Amino acid sequence: MPEIPDDPAMFSDPQLSGTRITVEEHIVYSPTFQVPAFYFTASDSSGAPLPLPQVIRSTLFHLPLPLSTLSIHQHTVDLPGTSSDLPDPDPDPAPLPLLTQGEHPTTGRACWYIHPCETSAAVKELLDHRAAPIIEGWEVEWLRVWFVILGRVIYLRSS
Repeated sequence: MPEIPDDPAMFSDPQLSGTRITVEEHIVYSPTFQVPAFYFTASDSSGAPLPLPQVIRSTLFHLPLPLSTLSIHQHTVDLPGTSSDLPDPDPDPAPLPLLTQGEHPTTGRACWYIHPCETSAAVKELLDHRAAPIIEGWEVEWLRVWFVILGRVIYLRSS
């Protein structure tokens, strides 16, 4: 796999240059993790699905970490493991799954999705440190925070 520069703006993928990418996005409830999950497909102008290296380098993502810190495999992208805040840090912590390929729960089609395993903890942490009181219902505020977190990784925009 080619080396990926830390600055995505410095990366020029000749296979994507001038290519129109079609992205189909879905938000689906994960019964396993009991949180929403972001599913998507990405294809080139011929309708062929983009392979993972092209997906992660596309403009769909704006990752908060340098691309070189990610573990990019054929069907997953992992964030580096972190355990520095634990009393006995693991010298080789397990990576956190960020992006996974799997079957869409309602369409049955192969999709990429942002892995929901740490969603609840991330939303709870932000809600716990919130300065303002929750004005609307708890569920609405929870979804707002989830969209903020999702928006730090995925470039959310209207078509």
